[in-house]
Amino acid sequence: MNARDEMLHEYGLADSAPLGTLGELRSKLKAYRAEVLAEEAATPLVVRRVDCSVEPALEDEHPELLVCCVAEDGRPVALLLDDEARAKLAGLLGLAGKGTDTGEPTPAVDFFQVGTAYRSAAGVFQCHAVSHHPQTGERRALGWLFRPIKGVHQWVPEQLDPDDYAVGGWHETGGKR
Repeated sequence: MNARDEMLHEYGLADSAPLGTLGELRSKLKAYRAEVLAEEAATPLVVRRVDCSVEPALEDEHPELLVCCVAEDGRPVALLLDDEARAKLAGLLGLAGKGTDTGEPTPAVDFFQVGTAYRSAAGVFQCHAVSHHPQTGERRALGWLFRPIKGVHQWVPEQLDPDDYAVGGWHETGGKR
């Protein structure tokens, strides 16, 4: 029994009805609940911490990025973003490329970008850093690759080079890591 039902039950057992009939009390409680919900809906949910994001599986028919957050008051918040919503959010955050809203062309990207997630037939790659090989100077993207290992999808550390970027079929997922 919830608090509302308990109040109604106790009110029904009372000898007098200071708030009107049981039906009137139900109506008043319903109106009060609507006011509380309206106040809550009018107050924006402020997220202060993003804990992680989970890329959809490659075989998902309707892939959605799951972003795990924590609200200012400690409540967990889950954001589910499809490709269109991710692209819109990237645009709002200025992550969709320089000049996208001004008509300027988006600069060409010739390698993995730090903080960006990519997808290919090999899996999903989250680029956490770009470094250079100490002897050859070749760029290396360092991050995590989500791919099947013995039939089970797992995150594994990975380093990818310019050849991987050029011929690996990688494309941005629209989400950030």
